[in-house]
Amino acid sequence: MQEHDAVVKRLKHRMLDVAYKNQVGFLPSSFSALDIMVALYYYVMQEDEFVLSKGHAAFGLYAVLEEQGILQDGELETLGKYGSRLSLMADSRRVPGVWFSTGSLGHGFPEALGLACGRRIQKKEGKVYVLVGDGELHEGTNWESFLAAPRMGLENLVCIIDNNKSSNVNQIDNYPELLNAFGWNVSEVDGHDGQALFRALAKREAAPTVIIADTVKGKGCKTMEANPGLWHSKFPTEEEYRLLKEELG
Repeated sequence: MQEHDAVVKRLKHRMLDVAYKNQVGFLPSSFSALDIMVALYYYVMQEDEFVLSKGHAAFGLYAVLEEQGILQDGELETLGKYGSRLSLMADSRRVPGVWFSTGSLGHGFPEALGLACGRRIQKKEGKVYVLVGDGELHEGTNWESFLAAPRMGLENLVCIIDNNKSSNVNQIDNYPELLNAFGWNVSEVDGHDGQALFRALAKREAAPTVIIADTVKGKGCKTMEANPGLWHSKFPTEEEYRLLKEELG
């Protein structure tokens, strides 16, 4: 999907410009998840709702919301500034398009489960998509949600795991086996392949769906890919900014 790739690259360049100008970080987390959010907002979601449980990727979500016209044109340039409604963790009380305030990991998924349950009770069309990071899956609230959703018959719930394997605790390597046993429809895709993401996200199943999106933290910038821990909350110097822009192409 050339159009998908072009959108992702354009948004990454914009985010780099803002990160350098405003001296804000959290680029690698957003770069690993951006393909997923672009696939959802540009090609999949209609009567659906999205919950960003992986709160460290709020920068990327803001970039998408701005280009979609949900945020004001140019508002991304206020990120992290005094008086801006765009903080490094999204605030549902201030930012349109944000359903829940996240950042404390492990909270967004159970909230999305409740949202999906409410939609089913109200007989609303559409799905609830929730994006979680692989690191936050060490939080027990997520596994309680994995257990509960199939028992509740929440076929309108889709969980996407941004599996960039950057967790600083033991990596879970058998997601498909575990989640199939819990009663989920499971698929695994290249999280930077727009066409593969679209096919997986657009499926309609008779049970909750989990998509394991294999990604690279800092995707597109070799400097960040090589040292994602250093770059987790770091903003670029002038020299690094020019290098990262060149690496993005």
